Formats: sequence, C-alpha cells, structure tokens
Amino acid sequence: MWKSQRKRFSLFGVSVLSDAPRSGTPRVHDDDKIAEIIRLTTTTEPKNSTAWSTTEMAKVAGVSQSISLSYMENLWTKTPSH
Repeated sequence: MWKSQRKRFSLFGVSVLSDAPRSGTPRVHDDDKIAEIIRLTTTTEPKNSTAWSTTEMAKVAGVSQSISLSYMENLWTKTPSH
C-alpha cells in the first residue's frame, strides 16, 4: 500500500494526498439539522416529560427515529459528566 502511494506522490505531487471520496451513502441531513437536534436536546424539555426520547425528538425535528438516536447518542457519549 505505502509503495503505491509513494509512487503516486512521486508522479503527481501533493495533490494526490487529499482524501478520496468516501464509500457509502452520503449524509441526508445538513449541519443545520444536526445543530437543531443538538440544540433541542440540550436546551429544551419535551411536554409531559423531563428528557427527550429519540422517538419524540424525531417527531419534533422531522427526522427518522434512527437518525435521532444516532445524533443523540453521539451527543451523550461526547458530553462530559458532572
């Protein structure tokens, strides 16, 4: 692997060092939608509850429950506990 990358670098220079396009499905939601979910999760409370469920957040944010779960899990794991 390294040998082929060195050869590409020697032939084409620095421009070949950038990231190649990633495989898989591209993101469906932009940064604004992700920011909205994070803002709602951290600054508001749902009606008749003290914490957001992923299902309720999905309804409010207009995304699927699995997307809501994914972004909320990322937030939970990156938020330091007090």
